[in-house]
Amino acid sequence: MERSTSEALQATEKTAGALLAERVFVPQVRCGFTYVAPAEPVASPLVHQRPVKPVLQPLNQDEFAADRKAGVKRMVRRLVGTLIVTLVLSWTAWGDWLAPAAFVVGVTFTIAAVVSPRLRSNEIVAAHQQRGAELDAQHEVDLARWKAEVDRHDEAERNRYASTPRWFPVPLRPGWSRVDVFGGTSDGWASLLTTLGPSIMGSGKDALVLDFSENAIAGDLVDFCRSQNVPVSQVWWPSRAAGLDLLAGLSPEDVGELVAHVASPGSGEDAARARNLDADLVEAVAERLEAPYTFTRLEAGVRVLRSSYRASEEDVLVAGEVKTLQAHIDVAGATSIGKDRLQHLAGQLKKLVEDTDDTPPAVPADAQVEQVWSARGLTVVSTGSQYARRKPLYDRAVFHRILRDLRASRQRGRADAVIFVAGADDLGLESLEALSHQARRVGVRLVLLMKSLREDVQPLLGAADSTALIMRLGPSKEAAAAADFIGKNHKITLSQVTVQIGRTFTEGSSWSDGGSESRTHGTSTSVTENSSVSFGSNTSTGQGAGSASGSSGSNMGRSRGSGTTWSESESHTRATTWQDTVNHSTADSTSASETRARGYEYDVEPNQIQALPETAALLIDPDGRAARRIVPVDCNPGITLLDGVSDVPHALPAGQGR
Repeated sequence: MERSTSEALQATEKTAGALLAERVFVPQVRCGFTYVAPAEPVASPLVHQRPVKPVLQPLNQDEFAADRKAGVKRMVRRLVGTLIVTLVLSWTAWGDWLAPAAFVVGVTFTIAAVVSPRLRSNEIVAAHQQRGAELDAQHEVDLARWKAEVDRHDEAERNRYASTPRWFPVPLRPGWSRVDVFGGTSDGWASLLTTLGPSIMGSGKDALVLDFSENAIAGDLVDFCRSQNVPVSQVWWPSRAAGLDLLAGLSPEDVGELVAHVASPGSGEDAARARNLDADLVEAVAERLEAPYTFTRLEAGVRVLRSSYRASEEDVLVAGEVKTLQAHIDVAGATSIGKDRLQHLAGQLKKLVEDTDDTPPAVPADAQVEQVWSARGLTVVSTGSQYARRKPLYDRAVFHRILRDLRASRQRGRADAVIFVAGADDLGLESLEALSHQARRVGVRLVLLMKSLREDVQPLLGAADSTALIMRLGPSKEAAAAADFIGKNHKITLSQVTVQIGRTFTEGSSWSDGGSESRTHGTSTSVTENSSVSFGSNTSTGQGAGSASGSSGSNMGRSRGSGTTWSESESHTRATTWQDTVNHSTADSTSASETRARGYEYDVEPNQIQALPETAALLIDPDGRAARRIVPVDCNPGITLLDGVSDVPHALPAGQGR
């Protein structure tokens, strides 16, 4: 089980590696990828237009009550009228049958007076309920249609957001000739090589990697090239098994210049003078030796000029060569300067001899001059040594052989090919500028990877024909120099924030008193008088058998009365008032203000450059527009395996250079 799991993991890794190799080999030159976040999903414009349920006006209950009240009144009137009519008809001759009929008709109309309003109200309520049901049904239809439209829009936005590419390739400007990489780590450089190299070789171009970093940064690139059947040549110099002869095919003058640059680096007039003298001395030695040349034979020839070569004990040189060189001793070592330079050359050549083979590979005398870079496809030349003093000599030896080959080339035989130089900052500004000039002359493109941004290489930054890639820079001075190069811009920034908090206390008291007094006096008098008069009469009659009697009389009465009423009233009111008041108050206040000012600040702060991820970089490219192109780049080749990776660069809006 464990074995099958391990085999499955290995198969998965192999498949992923093969897929990654396929995706990094593209015909378009790219140095990395930039991330552009897609626009967030936009809410539907209908989201705030949710259908509103229509409000059905309620029925007017007052009208129903009034109608019922009117029906009751009609019922009472009709009932009273029915009873009256029934009574009247009952007194008539036809009352026996007409009265009941009238009563039945009256009661019927009376009932109708009550039932009719009820029926009308039921009909109105039923119609009202039906209208409410119709409005509810229509609202449900409108709501469903609205939800469908919103869901359709949201689904389209989600699909757009999910399918929009996030990563876009960052190409170098058309016609680029040199890329200067400052800072970074070995992993970052390896990622850059693995991303940029295959995109160059994907169109059939050749690449040479001079790896002076001692970190094997081209390992992944070599593996990818082999998986894609791209020819690969690897050389570790000065390994005895490398089969690389840096002096093959060189004339004595070429040998003198190469050894002089290896032994006497530096800039300035003194260094140039010493280098010229060293070149003359080595050239003189080479002219007196038979080809092919080796560093061992050159070192022995220098010792002959110093009179320290023991011909009887050593067989590096043949007798004729020793004799010819001994004849030149008086010329070469005639001055103290000459003796000093011979001593210096002997020491430097000895460092080269101790790690190199004495015998060069068998090559014809008219061999190609491009011995270091004679193969097609990818060529990787790495140097290394366990001794710190020898490593720079090896780097300079390989570098200046390449420089000599470019200088000697008279045709653009490797047009659009590229040379990567990893660890170029230790080679010196003059040497790098010379390589850049010769590479541009023959159409070879150049990528210089420098682990720092020291003052001696800062003149390379921002050259007219170069593109700069700034990776992580640790030292603050170098990060500040990179930030200065990237530039500054006017920005409106928050410069001051003021917050004021206050509290106010108030306390007070007051006391007051007063009084009032009032008197009221009044009198009233009333007089009453009444009188009355009364009259009366009576009459009586009687009748009896045979007799009659009667009497009559009258009376009158009068009365009169009068009265007087007198009253007097007096009131006295007195009032006293007082007031004692105490008040307390507390008030809190808070005020905040911001001040923004226009300042001239870094586009990229130095601490941001110091904190860049290993594979991240800032590309600064003079692309011919009003402003330089400044693009954040990630050189990780694994990005090609992610979803949302575009094949075409992200379009930068016109006029937008940063």
